Amino acid sequence: MTSISSSPAAATPAAPVRRLSFKLRALNQVGDALKKVGIRPINFRKEGLLKDAAKQTGLKDFGDPVFHDPLTRLGTSIDKEANLKLLNTIGHRIGFLVSLKKRLYIQQDLNRFPEISQVPVTAPLFILGMPRSGTTLLHNLLSMDDDARWLHPWEDEEPWPERPSPEAPDPRESKFRATLEARRAMNPKLAMMHDFDSPGECDKLFSPTFFSHSHAVALNIPTYAQWLEEASWQEWLPPYRYYRQQLQRLSWYRPGGTWVLRSPQHMGVLETLLEVFPDARCIHLHRDPKRSIPSASSFVVTQVQRERQADPQKLGELIAGRLARRLDRTIASRKTLPANHFFDIHYPDLLADPIATIRRVYDYFGLEMTATSEHRMRGWLLDNPQHKRGVHKYTLEQFGLTAEKIDRLYGDYREYFGVQTE
Repeated sequence: MTSISSSPAAATPAAPVRRLSFKLRALNQVGDALKKVGIRPINFRKEGLLKDAAKQTGLKDFGDPVFHDPLTRLGTSIDKEANLKLLNTIGHRIGFLVSLKKRLYIQQDLNRFPEISQVPVTAPLFILGMPRSGTTLLHNLLSMDDDARWLHPWEDEEPWPERPSPEAPDPRESKFRATLEARRAMNPKLAMMHDFDSPGECDKLFSPTFFSHSHAVALNIPTYAQWLEEASWQEWLPPYRYYRQQLQRLSWYRPGGTWVLRSPQHMGVLETLLEVFPDARCIHLHRDPKRSIPSASSFVVTQVQRERQADPQKLGELIAGRLARRLDRTIASRKTLPANHFFDIHYPDLLADPIATIRRVYDYFGLEMTATSEHRMRGWLLDNPQHKRGVHKYTLEQFGLTAEKIDRLYGDYREYFGVQTE
């Protein structure tokens, strides 16, 4: 199991912040000076973003304008609340343009190849669970199945190359791997916590909708975060329908078997998920919150240090509260939705015998485990022992949390799903 200590002194120290070059520090200083006199050289206004994305691609059709409202809300929240340095402001604006250009390329394909909308997405498998609860391990193992179709981390990069034969290598893969090595070198602690070369979370497919929790994790944007958290499951329908369109496009581009997808985002909007994917099969992992919450907090703090010097204790409390509310919504949904869509797994059981656990999942959903698939899963386990990249240590206290507070926040979750203390 992931190592945890009761002593703050045993926690892994914060990763050192890489010092910027003189030119980049000077750029930030210029931005600070302009900000003091009310000048913002870079902003996130919708009109300018749409114009720049269209100019850079030569395309104009963004598809359904339903994304305009979340784009405006997110941009306004960043402009008013994020307090980013100029260099990070530029980086995030480039990220917005990347998402908008994806919309343009996606819509271009939908217009040129209407058959994409007819591609079936049949009985996908969704892996649910809090961050750091074994979802990545399960996803890696399920991706070894002969029939699995999963999101490779380079597959949503735009523009797409010419449509290949199913056996042809994707030219974007080599570029991704070069970028990955540079990323690992820049932040080795983050690389130790998470294998970015594994099957990708499907959160990235929500980026062109601007309806995504990932922005609220990386940035201090409370207005947008609250709006997103309070959105009804009906308000999540347009983003999820767009998400499904992207799965259809990915399947059209490179056909495969059953989609195996994972994201903690799905937990809070299960009604939406089953409305858009009525034959979905959901595997829900559970872990002692006293373990998963500080682990998730450590991961997020390490990520956001690239953006700002975040207070780990404030961020830990924020993460614990948000995830607790998401689980409360999950419990409410599970009480009303058909039980046959869900199979629950407890983290200690998965670690104790991964293959037996997956057999139980397959039996429940009527899937077949072939000898080849099992062999590949066992091979992956041999090649990827726990703590392969190092031991991730953390404590509740370093994130402003206590065992008593976690028990208060997650008491209903523990009781409803029978989550045991590790």
